[in-house]
Amino acid sequence: MNLRVESPKRRGLVEVVSPETSELSLLTFSMMLMGPDETIVLGSGNEERALLLMEGICDVEISGRWFKGLRRLNVFAEKATALYVPAGATCTVISLADTEVASVSAPAEVKFDSYLVRPEDVGVRKVGRDNWYREVHDIIHAGTKAQRLLVGETLNPPGNWSSFPPHRHERDMQPGESKLEELYHFRLDPPSGFGLQRVYTDDGEVDEVILVRDRDTVLIPRGYHPVVSAPGYTLYYLWALAGESRELLVHEDPSHSWVSER
Repeated sequence: MNLRVESPKRRGLVEVVSPETSELSLLTFSMMLMGPDETIVLGSGNEERALLLMEGICDVEISGRWFKGLRRLNVFAEKATALYVPAGATCTVISLADTEVASVSAPAEVKFDSYLVRPEDVGVRKVGRDNWYREVHDIIHAGTKAQRLLVGETLNPPGNWSSFPPHRHERDMQPGESKLEELYHFRLDPPSGFGLQRVYTDDGEVDEVILVRDRDTVLIPRGYHPVVSAPGYTLYYLWALAGESRELLVHEDPSHSWVSER
């Protein structure tokens, strides 16, 4: 099972992963890399979409509604600016400088209005402690309108772990667990760094340790999925989930859940 996908640094709209090319059944992830005064037109079709500004300056038009002067220095320096694009909408992205935008989409039958998530709208959570402390930013969350998408960002200090204690969300077993597939898209500061991600299931059918470098994407169709950054390197990842429920209920691996209880 190939769970790691390299994201090519190529101009234009580049699809990184989709249900047609991967183990995922709902999520499509693409990157837009644009120079000044370049334009990319997107059609949402039957999918809702989250556009997340990674860096740069751009104007975005969604079915006649303009969002102008959106800007971000980079993912390590500032909280996110993002847009929700409903199913059936047309979307035009116009770059005003060197700009990179991430796009995450999933099938949707319900059509909400488009909306902007500003940096001040992003929810910040301090999660964990010791060397499994990290900062989690909620962007498209249960309190915002969407049918299937949940999107956010996590910042790992050098040498720290995320998604720890290891948890999964692969079964619809409420109230304890919801079924949501996921992907992580990584950046590192400095970009020469690396991290390690493990993805594994209780039955051992999936058990992989994946070397992740700057701009890699890791797919999490099921299983527990802890990740660690190398010493000296801050690790960032964009995370996106999709399922029939937007309630993120996780089941911790009982072999390791004691860490949070001591």
